[in-house]
Amino acid sequence: MWKMLRSRYAGVHETLVAADVLRPIFPEFSEFVANIGSTGNSIYLNGGMELKVVHYADWRVQFTTIIPFRDRLQYLKDTYLPRHPDKGDAWWEAAVQKELELEHEIFRHLPYGPDDLARVVGERTRPNL
Repeated sequence: MWKMLRSRYAGVHETLVAADVLRPIFPEFSEFVANIGSTGNSIYLNGGMELKVVHYADWRVQFTTIIPFRDRLQYLKDTYLPRHPDKGDAWWEAAVQKELELEHEIFRHLPYGPDDLARVVGERTRPNL
């Protein structure tokens, strides 16, 4: 499957591949997915809360683990900023500030903070014994 997808979607970011795969079954969700992953395009900030939460969830998970937001941002910086040397650190810091404002917007309505997210999700997904 991986080889087929790499061939069919050569040079396409994995977020857009996922959106295309999801589109026939989940068209509305696929539009969210298409708009959440781009570091250089903050279109999700203009969307509704659903789009913002999907974007934030994507950025809080690395592989299969919910990690601290600062750790994830550092990973993204290390991975993607070198691919855009023309943008520079000031661009990255502005993007990080937008992400932190989004995090505040999401969590100001919740009874727990962002640092508690992994614990809360774990409690809700653990089977009752």
